[in-house]
Amino acid sequence: MYSQFIYFLVALTLYSLERPEKSPPYPGLITAILALGLFFSFVFITGYSFSVLKRRIRKGSVSARAYQALEFRLTTLALGFITIYVYVLGIKYYIDLIPLTEDFITFSGAMALLLLWIHQVVIWYFGYRFHQFPGDAVLDRKSFVRENISFNLGILAPWFIISFFVDLVQLLLKTVHIPFLSTDIGHLFMIFALLILFACFGPSLIVRFWNCRPLPEGFHRQNIADFCREQDFQFREICLWPIFAGKVLTAGVIGFLRRWRYLLITESLLDVLSPEEIRGVVAHEMGHVRRHHLPLYLVLLIAYAVLIYLLWDAVFLFLLQIKPMAELVMLASQNPDVVAFVYSIPLLILLIFYFRYVFGYFMRNCERQADLYALEVIGRAQPLVSALEKIAYLSGNTRDVPSWHHFSIRERVEYLIKSEADRSFIRRHDKKLYASLLAFFITFGLLCWGGISFQGSSLEKRLRTRLELTWLQSQRARTSMDEARFSLAAGSLMLERGKIELAARFLERAVELDPYNADALNNLAWLYVTSKNKKFYHPRIGLKLAKKAASIKQAPYILDTLAEAYFANGQRAKAIETIKKALKLRPENRTYYLKQLKKFSNEGS
Repeated sequence: MYSQFIYFLVALTLYSLERPEKSPPYPGLITAILALGLFFSFVFITGYSFSVLKRRIRKGSVSARAYQALEFRLTTLALGFITIYVYVLGIKYYIDLIPLTEDFITFSGAMALLLLWIHQVVIWYFGYRFHQFPGDAVLDRKSFVRENISFNLGILAPWFIISFFVDLVQLLLKTVHIPFLSTDIGHLFMIFALLILFACFGPSLIVRFWNCRPLPEGFHRQNIADFCREQDFQFREICLWPIFAGKVLTAGVIGFLRRWRYLLITESLLDVLSPEEIRGVVAHEMGHVRRHHLPLYLVLLIAYAVLIYLLWDAVFLFLLQIKPMAELVMLASQNPDVVAFVYSIPLLILLIFYFRYVFGYFMRNCERQADLYALEVIGRAQPLVSALEKIAYLSGNTRDVPSWHHFSIRERVEYLIKSEADRSFIRRHDKKLYASLLAFFITFGLLCWGGISFQGSSLEKRLRTRLELTWLQSQRARTSMDEARFSLAAGSLMLERGKIELAARFLERAVELDPYNADALNNLAWLYVTSKNKKFYHPRIGLKLAKKAASIKQAPYILDTLAEAYFANGQRAKAIETIKKALKLRPENRTYYLKQLKKFSNEGS
């Protein structure tokens, strides 16, 4: 379940970061032919891979993880194919021609999911015979594909509902201006608020997606209800979970609030477990609620979004200080698709690392804590141990098969038995988990502080300056940029970054090499008349340069420099006259020029 969510996030990231150019790389017909060719090659690879798996099964040379491992490899390959569709073939250009698709994140998410599912349906189509269920009961191919789609819809429903409401609010903001919600922080706040609201009140919608129905009155319902009553555990409903026609041996709980909390259990699990073992499983699910694991998972998800928002630009900027990475981006600078793809690679690595290792670490240990809660509630390990052993055996002898979010059944059973013999292991695990959470949130706080402090800092400016200067040098090496243009570009960049000494050196060289370049004259004049460093404050020379620039080129920004030069030399009337000329040229940033006029007019009044 959690793996599918990560696959979706990867597909969405790959899809959403691409920004189509004004014209596609290939004509529509060629794009369609190439895309179909790639897709059918994926179909061939998938079919061949499962035929190899079938031969290995016959030889008895595969483990219980064979299907899951192959499914993971093929899904990873599918993500690679999606990358080619989006960044090489440019199919997003044609998809964005559909009305509203380009402007709403819900449509982007739907397109990313559609691309992913087209390939996953192929995997499910060929792999349905290899997915093991209790008693070797296998769904037919059509039902297996349908159940996968239905199950994944329930997983991804929260994202789509939240993004849909975000799109509605964005549409509303085009007519009703709410300043806070128009900012990045406001947008993030709105998404988090919707996420929390859905987490609290959305479970009833999810159980409908999964076609869950109330567990009928009878022995099993009475057994579970009595146990929950004994433990004062409240919920809205006990539901039969028809995941893969109820043939999967699993149970779950969803919902933070008791009025919107559902206890889910599959029919197969009820069929194979004894009443006491069912209580053990229910106690485990109860442990997730009593130990507040569900809100913790939500907080960890929000933490990831906050970290990416605050740190990603800084991370990418630091990565670009690595010469090969910078050269790759510079080499691809003429192709936005390639730049977007390169930009996405570290982001995807961070996404996978966070969910696989950070989120996965806490999930594994929360599962163990839920096991230990069941031990404490029931008083002995046997009911849950027996249930776990049955699940492992009937699921294809998966006792020694761990996952990124669960310890293996063997590890869980051994820890339960050890904790039953020595209850101090329960406290040790709790301390370990809470200490890990403390370390995580301290690290999270420090990273957030670092990300906020980095924005607009001298370090950020220094790194950007170094990178942009490297880019200019690369441009000069790869193009016909002469020394005069390079000196002007580098000097202007240094001036913008406040590196006055370097700016003066480059701009003086630019004027020396091309004494009739209006921009070089203008920028050096601005430096001379505005510098706070006395070494570079030369108002008379600056005025001379500004006059020469204005005689070559009449533009608002050049007249602004001339007005500033007059003002620096005490010629306030001429400064006012010149800035008024600039205003008559209708500059884009008119507000700035009006402020300049006010400054020149008020000085000494």
